[in-house]
Amino acid sequence: MNLFTVAFAGSTVTLLYDTKDAREFLTLLFRDVTQQTSGDVQQHQLSLLADKGLNVYRLQAGNTQLCRGRLGVRFAAHIYDTVIFHLLNRAENGIALHAGAVICNDLIILLPGQSGAGKSTLTSWLTCHNCSYLTDELIFISIHDPREIKYFSRPLCLKPGSMHLFEELLASDKKDDFLMDLHGAVIPHRLLNPEFKEPQAPPALIIMPDYAPESDPEIEPISRARLGTLLMACHVNARNLVDHGFREVLDIARSTPAVRLRYNSLQDASSLLDAFLQE
Repeated sequence: MNLFTVAFAGSTVTLLYDTKDAREFLTLLFRDVTQQTSGDVQQHQLSLLADKGLNVYRLQAGNTQLCRGRLGVRFAAHIYDTVIFHLLNRAENGIALHAGAVICNDLIILLPGQSGAGKSTLTSWLTCHNCSYLTDELIFISIHDPREIKYFSRPLCLKPGSMHLFEELLASDKKDDFLMDLHGAVIPHRLLNPEFKEPQAPPALIIMPDYAPESDPEIEPISRARLGTLLMACHVNARNLVDHGFREVLDIARSTPAVRLRYNSLQDASSLLDAFLQE
Protein backbone atom coordinates (compact mmCIF):
# COMPACT_ATOMS: atom_id res chain seq x y z
CA MET A 1 0.00 0.00 0.00
CA ASN A 2 1.29 3.47 -0.96
CA LEU A 3 0.63 6.89 0.57
CA PHE A 4 -0.33 10.23 -1.05
CA THR A 5 -0.51 13.39 1.10
CA VAL A 6 -2.58 16.51 0.45
CA ALA A 7 -1.84 19.61 2.56
CA PHE A 8 -3.69 22.91 2.83
CA ALA A 9 -4.49 25.52 5.50
CA GLY A 10 -2.31 23.86 8.11
CA SER A 11 -3.92 20.42 7.78
CA THR A 12 -3.19 17.24 5.86
CA VAL A 13 -5.21 14.37 4.46
CA THR A 14 -3.49 11.16 3.45
CA LEU A 15 -4.79 8.74 0.83
CA LEU A 16 -3.73 5.11 0.68
CA TYR A 17 -3.69 3.66 -2.85
CA ASP A 18 -2.76 0.36 -4.41
CA THR A 19 -2.26 0.85 -8.18
CA LYS A 20 -0.24 2.93 -10.61
CA ASP A 21 -3.47 4.31 -12.15
CA ALA A 22 -4.62 5.51 -8.73
CA ARG A 23 -1.28 7.27 -8.15
CA GLU A 24 -1.48 9.02 -11.54
CA PHE A 25 -5.09 10.06 -10.85
CA LEU A 26 -4.23 11.57 -7.46
CA THR A 27 -1.17 13.29 -8.93
CA LEU A 28 -3.31 14.91 -11.64
CA LEU A 29 -5.82 16.12 -9.03
CA PHE A 30 -3.50 17.35 -6.28
CA ARG A 31 0.01 17.88 -7.63
CA ASP A 32 -0.28 21.67 -7.68
CA VAL A 33 -2.01 22.12 -4.32
CA THR A 34 0.06 23.90 -1.66
CA GLN A 35 2.79 21.62 -0.37
CA GLN A 36 2.95 20.25 3.16
CA THR A 37 4.89 22.12 5.85
CA SER A 38 6.35 20.88 9.11
CA GLY A 39 3.57 22.53 11.12
CA ASP A 40 0.69 20.82 9.32
CA VAL A 41 -1.58 18.61 11.44
CA GLN A 42 -2.69 15.17 10.31
CA GLN A 43 -6.49 15.28 10.09
CA HIS A 44 -7.77 12.22 8.27
CA GLN A 45 -6.89 9.16 6.22
CA LEU A 46 -8.77 7.86 3.19
CA SER A 47 -8.22 4.92 0.83
CA LEU A 48 -8.47 4.74 -2.97
CA LEU A 49 -8.60 1.03 -3.76
CA ALA A 50 -9.12 -0.92 -6.96
CA ASP A 51 -11.78 -3.58 -7.46
CA LYS A 52 -9.50 -6.08 -9.15
CA GLY A 53 -10.25 -6.80 -12.79
CA LEU A 54 -13.14 -4.33 -13.05
CA ASN A 55 -11.31 -1.03 -13.69
CA VAL A 56 -13.46 0.36 -10.86
CA TYR A 57 -12.26 2.06 -7.68
CA ARG A 58 -13.60 2.66 -4.18
CA LEU A 59 -13.01 5.75 -2.05
CA GLN A 60 -13.17 4.65 1.57
CA ALA A 61 -12.86 6.07 5.08
CA GLY A 62 -11.82 3.07 7.12
CA ASN A 63 -14.23 0.31 6.13
CA THR A 64 -16.93 2.75 5.01
CA GLN A 65 -17.31 3.13 1.25
CA LEU A 66 -17.86 6.78 0.24
CA CYS A 67 -18.14 6.32 -3.51
CA ARG A 68 -17.39 3.76 -6.21
CA GLY A 69 -16.78 4.09 -9.94
CA ARG A 70 -14.28 4.69 -12.70
CA LEU A 71 -11.53 7.28 -12.30
CA GLY A 72 -13.30 10.04 -14.21
CA VAL A 73 -14.60 13.57 -13.68
CA ARG A 74 -17.44 12.55 -11.35
CA PHE A 75 -15.10 10.50 -9.19
CA ALA A 76 -12.72 13.46 -9.04
CA ALA A 77 -15.58 15.65 -7.72
CA HIS A 78 -16.27 13.13 -4.93
CA ILE A 79 -12.60 13.07 -3.93
CA TYR A 80 -12.35 16.87 -3.89
CA ASP A 81 -15.47 17.24 -1.74
CA THR A 82 -14.23 14.64 0.75
CA VAL A 83 -10.64 15.84 0.98
CA ILE A 84 -11.63 19.52 1.34
CA PHE A 85 -14.14 18.67 4.06
CA HIS A 86 -11.47 16.94 6.14
CA LEU A 87 -8.82 19.61 5.48
CA LEU A 88 -11.18 22.25 6.90
CA ASN A 89 -13.11 20.22 9.43
CA ARG A 90 -11.09 21.60 12.35
CA ALA A 91 -9.45 24.62 10.71
CA GLU A 92 -9.58 27.58 13.09
CA ASN A 93 -6.64 29.74 12.04
CA GLY A 94 -8.32 31.37 9.06
CA ILE A 95 -11.42 32.09 6.98
CA ALA A 96 -12.19 29.52 4.29
CA LEU A 97 -14.37 30.93 1.51
CA HIS A 98 -16.01 28.97 -1.28
CA ALA A 99 -14.63 31.14 -4.09
CA GLY A 100 -12.88 31.27 -7.41
CA ALA A 101 -9.92 33.59 -7.92
CA VAL A 102 -7.91 34.96 -10.85
CA ILE A 103 -5.24 37.59 -11.48
CA CYS A 104 -6.32 40.22 -14.00
CA ASN A 105 -3.88 43.00 -14.96
CA ASP A 106 -1.80 42.15 -11.86
CA LEU A 107 -4.86 42.56 -9.62
CA ILE A 108 -6.54 39.69 -7.75
CA ILE A 109 -10.27 39.18 -8.33
CA LEU A 110 -12.28 36.93 -6.03
CA LEU A 111 -15.51 35.27 -7.18
CA PRO A 112 -17.26 33.91 -4.07
CA GLY A 113 -20.45 31.95 -4.49
CA GLN A 114 -22.47 29.01 -3.35
CA SER A 115 -23.07 26.01 -5.61
CA GLY A 116 -25.09 27.01 -8.65
CA ALA A 117 -24.22 30.71 -8.53
CA GLY A 118 -21.93 30.47 -11.57
CA LYS A 119 -18.63 30.96 -9.74
CA SER A 120 -16.76 28.21 -11.61
CA THR A 121 -18.19 29.23 -14.99
CA LEU A 122 -17.06 32.85 -14.60
CA THR A 123 -13.67 31.77 -13.27
CA SER A 124 -13.28 29.65 -16.42
CA TRP A 125 -14.30 32.54 -18.67
CA LEU A 126 -11.82 34.93 -17.02
CA THR A 127 -9.06 32.31 -17.24
CA CYS A 128 -9.42 32.03 -21.01
CA HIS A 129 -9.59 35.84 -21.38
CA ASN A 130 -6.07 36.83 -20.35
CA CYS A 131 -6.44 36.24 -16.60
CA SER A 132 -4.19 33.92 -14.58
CA TYR A 133 -6.03 31.08 -12.87
CA LEU A 134 -5.66 30.70 -9.09
CA THR A 135 -8.57 28.49 -8.00
CA ASP A 136 -12.18 27.72 -8.83
CA GLU A 137 -13.05 26.31 -5.42
CA LEU A 138 -11.51 27.66 -2.22
CA ILE A 139 -9.40 30.38 -0.63
CA PHE A 140 -8.10 30.54 2.95
CA ILE A 141 -7.43 33.91 4.62
CA SER A 142 -5.34 34.00 7.81
CA ILE A 143 -7.12 35.52 10.82
CA HIS A 144 -3.74 36.82 12.00
CA ASP A 145 -2.84 38.60 8.75
CA PRO A 146 -5.61 39.21 6.15
CA ARG A 147 -2.91 39.74 3.53
CA GLU A 148 -1.88 36.10 3.89
CA ILE A 149 -4.12 34.21 1.49
CA LYS A 150 -3.77 30.60 0.35
CA TYR A 151 -5.45 29.39 -2.83
CA PHE A 152 -6.55 25.77 -3.19
CA SER A 153 -4.80 25.43 -6.54
CA ARG A 154 -6.62 22.36 -7.79
CA PRO A 155 -7.14 21.94 -11.54
CA LEU A 156 -9.79 24.00 -13.27
CA CYS A 157 -12.91 21.81 -13.22
CA LEU A 158 -15.11 22.46 -16.25
CA LYS A 159 -18.74 21.53 -16.57
CA PRO A 160 -19.89 20.38 -20.03
CA GLY A 161 -21.42 23.81 -20.74
CA SER A 162 -18.04 25.54 -20.23
CA MET A 163 -15.81 23.13 -22.14
CA HIS A 164 -16.08 25.14 -25.36
CA LEU A 165 -14.04 27.90 -23.70
CA PHE A 166 -10.99 25.62 -23.81
CA GLU A 167 -11.83 23.85 -27.06
CA GLU A 168 -8.35 24.29 -28.52
CA LEU A 169 -6.57 22.89 -25.45
CA LEU A 170 -9.00 20.00 -25.05
CA ALA A 171 -8.50 19.08 -28.71
CA SER A 172 -4.70 19.25 -28.48
CA ASP A 173 -2.21 16.39 -28.21
CA LYS A 174 -1.94 16.92 -24.42
CA LYS A 175 -4.77 14.49 -23.63
CA ASP A 176 -2.59 12.54 -21.20
CA ASP A 177 -2.13 15.73 -19.14
CA PHE A 178 -5.80 16.37 -18.32
CA LEU A 179 -9.01 14.45 -17.63
CA MET A 180 -12.04 14.66 -19.90
CA ASP A 181 -15.26 12.67 -20.30
CA LEU A 182 -19.00 13.20 -20.77
CA HIS A 183 -19.26 14.89 -17.37
CA GLY A 184 -16.72 17.66 -18.03
CA ALA A 185 -12.99 18.20 -17.87
CA VAL A 186 -10.26 18.62 -15.25
CA ILE A 187 -7.38 20.79 -16.49
CA PRO A 188 -4.31 20.85 -14.20
CA HIS A 189 -3.09 24.18 -12.89
CA ARG A 190 0.32 23.71 -14.51
CA LEU A 191 -1.22 23.60 -18.01
CA LEU A 192 -2.79 27.01 -17.42
CA ASN A 193 0.10 28.60 -15.47
CA PRO A 194 3.43 26.91 -16.34
CA GLU A 195 5.38 29.44 -14.24
CA PHE A 196 2.83 29.99 -11.49
CA LYS A 197 3.79 31.80 -8.28
CA GLU A 198 1.23 32.29 -5.54
CA PRO A 199 0.56 36.06 -5.18
CA GLN A 200 1.10 37.88 -1.90
CA ALA A 201 -1.21 40.85 -2.46
CA PRO A 202 -4.75 41.20 -1.03
CA PRO A 203 -7.74 41.01 -3.42
CA ALA A 204 -8.50 44.18 -5.36
CA LEU A 205 -12.07 43.33 -6.34
CA ILE A 206 -14.84 40.91 -5.40
CA ILE A 207 -17.36 39.84 -8.03
CA MET A 208 -20.38 38.00 -6.62
CA PRO A 209 -21.87 35.83 -9.40
CA ASP A 210 -25.65 35.49 -9.43
CA TYR A 211 -26.92 33.11 -12.09
CA ALA A 212 -30.61 33.96 -12.51
CA PRO A 213 -32.16 32.45 -15.68
CA GLU A 214 -35.29 34.63 -15.52
CA SER A 215 -33.56 37.97 -14.79
CA ASP A 216 -32.05 40.68 -16.94
CA PRO A 217 -28.23 40.78 -16.82
CA GLU A 218 -26.63 43.60 -14.85
CA ILE A 219 -23.63 44.58 -12.75
CA GLU A 220 -24.33 46.58 -9.61
CA PRO A 221 -22.23 47.73 -6.62
CA ILE A 222 -22.67 45.91 -3.31
CA SER A 223 -22.68 47.77 -0.01
CA ARG A 224 -20.19 46.66 2.62
CA ALA A 225 -22.92 45.43 4.96
CA ARG A 226 -24.59 43.42 2.20
CA LEU A 227 -21.25 42.02 1.08
CA GLY A 228 -20.50 40.82 4.61
CA THR A 229 -23.78 38.89 4.64
CA LEU A 230 -23.14 37.38 1.21
CA LEU A 231 -19.60 36.32 2.17
CA MET A 232 -20.86 34.65 5.34
CA ALA A 233 -23.00 32.42 3.12
CA CYS A 234 -19.77 31.28 1.40
CA HIS A 235 -17.85 30.81 4.67
CA VAL A 236 -16.97 27.12 4.87
CA ASN A 237 -15.47 26.76 8.38
CA ALA A 238 -17.58 29.30 10.29
CA ARG A 239 -18.54 26.84 13.05
CA ASN A 240 -14.87 26.52 14.08
CA LEU A 241 -14.37 30.23 14.83
CA VAL A 242 -15.38 32.63 17.57
CA ASP A 243 -18.64 34.36 16.54
CA HIS A 244 -18.41 32.29 13.35
CA GLY A 245 -15.63 34.57 12.11
CA PHE A 246 -18.10 37.38 11.41
CA ARG A 247 -15.66 40.14 12.43
CA GLU A 248 -12.96 38.82 10.10
CA VAL A 249 -15.39 38.45 7.21
CA LEU A 250 -16.64 42.00 7.80
CA ASP A 251 -13.03 43.23 7.66
CA ILE A 252 -12.72 41.68 4.20
CA ALA A 253 -15.98 43.35 3.12
CA ARG A 254 -14.84 46.75 4.41
CA SER A 255 -11.47 46.64 2.66
CA THR A 256 -12.45 45.32 -0.79
CA PRO A 257 -14.78 46.90 -3.37
CA ALA A 258 -17.42 44.53 -4.69
CA VAL A 259 -20.05 44.17 -7.40
CA ARG A 260 -22.79 41.66 -8.06
CA LEU A 261 -22.95 40.19 -11.56
CA ARG A 262 -26.45 38.93 -12.32
CA TYR A 263 -26.70 36.99 -15.58
CA ASN A 264 -28.88 34.47 -17.36
CA SER A 265 -26.36 33.07 -19.85
CA LEU A 266 -22.60 32.93 -20.29
CA GLN A 267 -22.94 35.14 -23.36
CA ASP A 268 -24.58 37.89 -21.29
CA ALA A 269 -22.03 37.51 -18.52
CA SER A 270 -19.19 37.71 -21.05
CA SER A 271 -20.46 40.96 -22.54
CA LEU A 272 -20.94 42.59 -19.14
CA LEU A 273 -17.60 41.43 -17.74
CA ASP A 274 -15.67 42.44 -20.83
CA ALA A 275 -16.96 46.02 -20.67
CA PHE A 276 -16.63 46.22 -16.90
CA LEU A 277 -13.02 45.01 -16.79
CA GLN A 278 -12.01 47.38 -19.58
CA GLU A 279 -13.28 50.25 -17.44
